[in-house]
Amino acid sequence: QPSARRRIEVGFLHAADRVRALEVARFGDDAPGVAEAFGVRSPSRGREPLQGVFQVGGRTLTVIGNHFKSKGGDDPPYGVAALEDKPFLRPSELQRKAQARVVRQAVNALLAADPEALVMVAGDLNDFPFGEPGEGDDHPLAILEGGPGEVPLTNLVNHVEPGERYTFVFDGNAQVLDHILVSPALLSLYVGVDVLH
Repeated sequence: QPSARRRIEVGFLHAADRVRALEVARFGDDAPGVAEAFGVRSPSRGREPLQGVFQVGGRTLTVIGNHFKSKGGDDPPYGVAALEDKPFLRPSELQRKAQARVVRQAVNALLAADPEALVMVAGDLNDFPFGEPGEGDDHPLAILEGGPGEVPLTNLVNHVEPGERYTFVFDGNAQVLDHILVSPALLSLYVGVDVLH
């Protein structure tokens, strides 16, 4: 149910004749189930990830749908800071990193329980597939893809032709802000991916 206070939520649409929803739960302090099961809490206070478990073609698929914090409030790349040779201030970056860590903890728990689990992390992550200047190697996509000792996730958007890879156009700049990351077992079933503009 959409909240009048937050006005934005993550949701799943699926073809009921081909896909059966087994369980859907939202991360967050006031939603029992997923957050308690993984011992994690969303730091975002809104737009919490939504975890769905679906039956597809006899297989169980877990999807974690996301809408991470936007870059609103960050310094623009061509603003006064650039003219004065000051570092950009990106307060939203810290929130997206925190959101990515919460989601990655959930993924780690799923893959620890079943290394062959079909897991997908997808949605509007509001971040690029690379670190921005000064951001370091721990940008949100790197966190989700996995670090040392973690089962890696593969970003399927990287399989799209570079000229078609953009998912959003902001001030005339084509950007990749939406992503689909999959576990190794799900990657083994990969057929193709496309970005619809």
